[in-house]
Amino acid sequence: MIEYTPELLRNFLFAILIGVFIGFEREYAKKKNKESTLGGIRTFILISILGALAGYFSIFFNNLTFFLSQFLVLSLLILASYFIVNRKSKKLHITTGICAILAFILSASVFYGFGKFAIALAILITLLLSSKHVLHKFIRKITKKELQDTLKFALVTMVILPFLPNKTFGPLNILNPYHIWLMVVFVSAISYVGYILIKLFG
Repeated sequence: MIEYTPELLRNFLFAILIGVFIGFEREYAKKKNKESTLGGIRTFILISILGALAGYFSIFFNNLTFFLSQFLVLSLLILASYFIVNRKSKKLHITTGICAILAFILSASVFYGFGKFAIALAILITLLLSSKHVLHKFIRKITKKELQDTLKFALVTMVILPFLPNKTFGPLNILNPYHIWLMVVFVSAISYVGYILIKLFG
């Protein structure tokens, strides 16, 4: 028997908010660009409710089949929608479809104990979607050298640092390769972020 606990109501509210955040931005983009897309705020709220139900019942019945079946149905509906839209407009935009899948997964993940993370990620996704023109304008300004510098910074931060030993060496045990390189990353990050801000805002 289903118990209507405050936690259950909170989880459904979180799931609905995910659809509201992403759907509001998609609705605005659809009206602004005057494009025929998958859906707007109502569609995304319904997708989030579907994801919430899929997540809840998969836990309630301890069976992942319910979640997977609903995910498959949603995916087929998205593919059918894109097939119809593409036949009419000859313009294929997959952003809204990916957002719909993300809204479904995030809404379901709320019931697996990732409510705050799902809300935060939904806000970040909405922010990313609303920054489309800023990002495109920024990318058009990037030179080849700047792209190479970005890759070098990624190499310093994400490739070299994780593999350095976090142990002290030397006569007084004061040399730690990980901490030394972390300082290099910190200084590089300050310089890199400052450059990005100048590039964006002048």
